[in-house]
Amino acid sequence: MTENEIKENSDKVTDNIPEPVIIKRKGISIVWAVPVIALLIALWLVYKALSGIGPEISITFPSAEGLEAGKTKIKYKDVEIGRVEDVRLSDDLKSVVVTACLSKDSDKLLREGTRFWVVRPRIKATGITGLGTLLSGVYIGIDPGKGDVFTDRFIALETPPVVMSDSPGRYFILHSDTLGSLDRGSPVYYRQMKAGEVLGFNLNPDNSGVSIKIFVYDPYYKFVWKNTKFWNDSGIDLTVDANGFRVSTESFVSFVIGGIAFDTPVNLESGIPVNNGAEFLLYKNRESAHDKVYTDKEYYILYFDESIRGLTVGAPVEFRGIRLGQVKDIKLMFNREDMKVKIPVLIEIEHDRVSVPGKEVGDRLSNMEMFVSRGLRAQLKLGNIISGQLFVDLDFHPQSPRAKINYDSKYPELPTIHKSMEIINRSLLKVVNKLQQMPLDEIVDNFRKTLSGAEQLMNSEDLRTAITSFNEAAHHIGEFSESLNSDFYPRLSNAVTDINTFTGSLNASSLPKIEAAVSEAHKTLEEFGKIVSRDSPLYNELHKTLAELSDAARSVRILTDYLERHPDALIHGKQKR
Repeated sequence: MTENEIKENSDKVTDNIPEPVIIKRKGISIVWAVPVIALLIALWLVYKALSGIGPEISITFPSAEGLEAGKTKIKYKDVEIGRVEDVRLSDDLKSVVVTACLSKDSDKLLREGTRFWVVRPRIKATGITGLGTLLSGVYIGIDPGKGDVFTDRFIALETPPVVMSDSPGRYFILHSDTLGSLDRGSPVYYRQMKAGEVLGFNLNPDNSGVSIKIFVYDPYYKFVWKNTKFWNDSGIDLTVDANGFRVSTESFVSFVIGGIAFDTPVNLESGIPVNNGAEFLLYKNRESAHDKVYTDKEYYILYFDESIRGLTVGAPVEFRGIRLGQVKDIKLMFNREDMKVKIPVLIEIEHDRVSVPGKEVGDRLSNMEMFVSRGLRAQLKLGNIISGQLFVDLDFHPQSPRAKINYDSKYPELPTIHKSMEIINRSLLKVVNKLQQMPLDEIVDNFRKTLSGAEQLMNSEDLRTAITSFNEAAHHIGEFSESLNSDFYPRLSNAVTDINTFTGSLNASSLPKIEAAVSEAHKTLEEFGKIVSRDSPLYNELHKTLAELSDAARSVRILTDYLERHPDALIHGKQKR
């Protein structure tokens, strides 16, 4: 088929197709609904995203350890309220500035006083915190402030706060000379129950001590009154003084990291509550906190010429076991003229501890003068044999020489006596000196003469005969008393005859023998005198014995003095040097 034929056939086909009819419709096509709906959804998503965005804040941290932009969260009470958006160095390169976006409703948390910190695992003496971050990663914690001023710039804490701002309780300020072993987080105890924690501390501006801020939980803060006593209960309170050893601790935690305890003494007026931020004095231990404070004090001076090793400042001054005061100062005085040493000891007596009925305050000095005139003396005594601590004991010693209060010094001087061991040493030395001064030669001579004469007399046959005759005479006299009414005269005659016989035999035979015995005694004593003469060995040995006795007394004195200075030598032996 040619091209012309084909063209003619196609023209015939097209001629049979009808013409299209175009109809114009009014309104918008439904096709436009799809993009409109998509646009509305996009706008809604944008609005929702924009409406959920809260304020943007800036937090300054010491370092960026554990912080990552886009990942690190900000949580309050374990609820996510924001996320870190950017982490950069500060302009001075000394810290890190973190930019974070918070949720819309979190703007009420952003006030002056709001605190931020990084929550990570921390090991402290009181326990382990932040273990959950080992799996979830570190996050930033927040403690809302209670101020009314809004702010968006904060400086983060290096460590988590000890107490949250919304914790019920009260703050108190304690003043102390030293901090001791206290630290942030150290516990505060009330009757051995944990009642609070130490928040922080700082040095006073005038360098007068340390101020410690503590927080006491509810309901324990209700037991803090105006007269409540706080004391440092850090570690183990080991006290060694004239009263012995005392060991006390509140708990194992306070033993490790320190702690504070408080209580209200029952002997003081209570019932006066205190406000938040009240200030108290922090005592060094329980004893000093509960010790009654006396303001009426008088000072006296004591002079000792013996060793006072073991006596320290603060040692008690007692009267028959009752504390009257303490030692305030100790010095050493050396007199170049007489080469003597005196040790002045200043003591403090709290007169309110002594009750003298019927006497006014102005009569105290006259009372002391009366007491001294009746034998009141100060003496050093050993309070603890292990530690060797001494104390000043006031007591009456009527046998002591009369004395008066000396007013020549700055303080009234009370008379003193030596220590008990010193008195023993001096008495022993006096005994030895008296023994050395005794005429031992004459005493020995007389003693030996007496023994020799007595021995000769006892060995004499005439003495035995005389004794027998006396016994018979006594027997006859007894019989005479029994039969006085019956045969008095015969028996009396016999008794007289016996007495005559005895005296005759005594004159005839006994007297020459007694004279011979006395002569022999003289000869014996002469021989004994030669034995105990100054040139004899016995005399030399006797003097050696006395010298050794003197050395023994001196050794005893040295031993007692050493035991006073080192009483623990009774247990541990002499210390090696």
